[in-house]
Amino acid sequence: EFGCPKRSMATDALRSGWACLRPSDGSWVRRVVGMSRLSIQMLGSFRVLVDNSPIPEQRWRSKNTKGLLAYLVINKVVPREKLMVAFWPECDQVRARANMCSTVRYVRRAFESSGIEQEYVSHQQGQYAFTPGIDYSVDVDDFTEHVVAGLQATHVLEAARHYQAAVNLYQGEYMDGFYYDWVTWPRELLKGQYLGALEKLAAINLRCGYLDQAAQHCHRILAINSCWEQAHRMLVEVYVQQGHRSQAIHQYDLMRQTLQAELGVTLPPESVATYERLIETGKPPSPFAQTWNAPLQPAQRLRSDVTHAWEEQGAPSSRETAGHLTRCPPVASEERRSRNDGSSDSPKA
Repeated sequence: EFGCPKRSMATDALRSGWACLRPSDGSWVRRVVGMSRLSIQMLGSFRVLVDNSPIPEQRWRSKNTKGLLAYLVINKVVPREKLMVAFWPECDQVRARANMCSTVRYVRRAFESSGIEQEYVSHQQGQYAFTPGIDYSVDVDDFTEHVVAGLQATHVLEAARHYQAAVNLYQGEYMDGFYYDWVTWPRELLKGQYLGALEKLAAINLRCGYLDQAAQHCHRILAINSCWEQAHRMLVEVYVQQGHRSQAIHQYDLMRQTLQAELGVTLPPESVATYERLIETGKPPSPFAQTWNAPLQPAQRLRSDVTHAWEEQGAPSSRETAGHLTRCPPVASEERRSRNDGSSDSPKA
């Protein structure tokens, strides 16, 4: 789908991570004349919009109804056994299958109540599918495309436009309020890319002299991840350039204390000397300065196995990434299952 011959490691990682979510399987395509426009929002609260009008919350019946639809949107084609294990691991096969059939029926009814006649959820040879080949969009795909375009941009303003578009699309954590195991890895990955896009915007604004905007982006980063060192660094530089030396010193001390308290990390002597020289002279050495087109780290300081592997070993292969995203582990605990059920009328056998 992406067809770009030369890409950076970060670009490859992004595209391999999400390209596998949109396989093209012609056997599931059903083209219908006069289709409605469907928009699926997964960044923040999960919502489905038909011709820009959201399907009312009460029509979904339970969180499992929305969760099942989201799982099909991500994976496109799923054997029914995997759906049963993903959503009802505590049930025997008969009850799990009954619950699954009821939930699929609720998904279809939610679409029908919004005036959609064609089937978005199909069943064929023991597999359920979200039917591709129709007019629909997913905000996660748009977000990823803008981040990739920003990485590939050759001009600072072009990069800024794409990063800003990605930031605007990020309305909250991926599948916010859902606690399935299959949500965790993409949630951390996308959060890291969002923070990375904010970092890029801060660096661009700092380079162009828009200090207030740079500071705003840094504060947004630190509100989510207080250990994001580059945001602290740029804030120190912003305050120095604004002539607020006391604020620069305070930000530097705050960074040292936060990194020590949260991560047990102490700045090396050369970094300490760099900060002190910056605060004293107001002129950072070139290795210290952030450039707008430096490689984007997937999820700095996020404590997850995936981001640790990315930082230590580089980007995973497409096959490895696809394996992480398409596997279907059981829900981890009774607490997660109850939180995902969402309402007392969750489908039962």
